[in-house]
Amino acid sequence: MARQSERRKLARREALAPAWPEFERPLLEWPWRMMRQMEQDINRLFWQFGMPTPSAAQWAPAVDVWETDSDVKVCVDLPGVDPKDVEAVVTEDSLTIRGQAKEEEEFREEGVYQAERSYGAFERIIPLPAQVQPDKAKANFKHGALSVTLPKSEETKRKEKKISIESE
Repeated sequence: MARQSERRKLARREALAPAWPEFERPLLEWPWRMMRQMEQDINRLFWQFGMPTPSAAQWAPAVDVWETDSDVKVCVDLPGVDPKDVEAVVTEDSLTIRGQAKEEEEFREEGVYQAERSYGAFERIIPLPAQVQPDKAKANFKHGALSVTLPKSEETKRKEKKISIESE
């Protein structure tokens, strides 16, 4: 008799447990399938216009740009990049940084040899907040950071003028 009551409790528990009907599974897979399809559509759109797809986007270095009264300063983080592999080109309104990142790592131990290499080109076009004098630009590479100082053109140097404020 005890066994019958245990069987009834077990049967009741199974009846109360949420069933997972087959028709509900596609509902849970649907958002993921839709997201994959959307990613493929976006990649196809980029590819048709000759642009790199977002999923295959190249590494782009981090950049800080700030302005002083007389200069525009740019700092580009290039850890592990050899200064010989970096090129900087400046125009009156933009700075282009391009180069090659190379990383090689070897691990040797008795009976074990592991070598990893990664290579990749990068390019970053930075719009400048003011017109500059390209012929007076200076660049310095130190501790994995490229610092570029771009003197502003005479026309764009800011002249401060105090404005009087009237109150009513």
